[in-house]
Amino acid sequence: MERLVFNTAEHKLEELESYGFVKESEFWYSLTLRNEAEEQITLGVSAYDYEVQIAYTIKGNVCAYLNIELTILFNLIKDGLVVKEKK
Repeated sequence: MERLVFNTAEHKLEELESYGFVKESEFWYSLTLRNEAEEQITLGVSAYDYEVQIAYTIKGNVCAYLNIELTILFNLIKDGLVVKEKK
């Protein structure tokens, strides 16, 4: 099984802040996007196990909204902050 994790070998979690992430607690960085209809998607990185998680709340059609979030995730992968890990 594979999962996406933060690349601790080459990067520090604080670098997520330059992508718009906020340190919510000692163990969690998140980036939440909302629209006027209160639909939201949160991309989070656990500082506990460095796993990348996507949580979303859908109250309508959010296809374009999802594309914005996936672009941010793509940039994190492209820039080497997020990598695949075999479990």
